[in-house]
Amino acid sequence: MVETKVKVLRSVSHPVRLLIVELLAEEDRTAHDFVLYFGSDFATVHKHLNILMQARIIASRKENKKVVYSLEMKCISNVLKCIEGLILDKKLDI
Repeated sequence: MVETKVKVLRSVSHPVRLLIVELLAEEDRTAHDFVLYFGSDFATVHKHLNILMQARIIASRKENKKVVYSLEMKCISNVLKCIEGLILDKKLDI
């Protein structure tokens, strides 16, 4: 069980993947949305999306010709909000 928790936390340890999770907490998006947002190429975006999907943090579904990504592990948002709250309260300054 510990190894699985480590895998999940590692998958969001990259700034781009963390931001993808935060953006998907707001609304479902396509890979194209992330390419435009980050100014990156599709290959890089797909690499990050695949890591998050392997950890089962996000899921994908087909809508017509588009692949839409959504947040599958909704509870991860609570963890991120907790960390953000500690930072804002100046209780976490690493």
